[in-house]
Amino acid sequence: MTLIDFHTHNPKAEKNVFHVTNFDYFKAPSLSKPKGSYTIGLHPWWIEKAGSNWPEELIKIYSDFYCVGIGEIGLDRKCMVDFEKQKKVFAIQLEIAKKLKSPFIVIHCVRAYNDIIEHLKESSFEGNIVFHDFAGNEEELKALMKFRCFFSLGWRLYKSEKVQEMIKKIPVGKLFLETDDQLDYSIFEIYHRASELLNIEQEKLAKELVQNYEILCQ
Repeated sequence: MTLIDFHTHNPKAEKNVFHVTNFDYFKAPSLSKPKGSYTIGLHPWWIEKAGSNWPEELIKIYSDFYCVGIGEIGLDRKCMVDFEKQKKVFAIQLEIAKKLKSPFIVIHCVRAYNDIIEHLKESSFEGNIVFHDFAGNEEELKALMKFRCFFSLGWRLYKSEKVQEMIKKIPVGKLFLETDDQLDYSIFEIYHRASELLNIEQEKLAKELVQNYEILCQ
């Protein structure tokens, strides 16, 4: 049984776990590329740290065989970075994803789901979209389901009643699980919790999510 940790900042050598690492290059350019599959993107938190040539750097890194998608990118209304600047950078990255024909993008969204939806309507990006650490409401979920969206959940399955209920509303065929940047819950614990909440055997859930990843990368 293979478990997919769809979005992690702290990959570990774990038996039967396939990690998709978020490469924090724009946070710390001195970081080495992750081992195995990873994504690259300019996170809204690090916009001010990125130089003016960040689009060229992103495109160069994406050309690596092990880079599987663009992300995490997005909008964050709690972030100190000017929101209009965030929107401009997000729009540029959507265009880069389109140009590079990235099979998917990973989105970071905090209190900005309506803004993201407007950008997706205006964008001609044709790949899949994954909202990592999804914490939207049911209305936002329904609106996003009109696009080619998947939803990744993690530690909030232990801490948030809202997310515990939301996982039951997300079709399993649109679901991923992740550890993100926290260290309190392993991917094994997150799968265990998800299987409890969904009342589904963990092995069956794991197989479904492997199939989701195969679809995502097509």
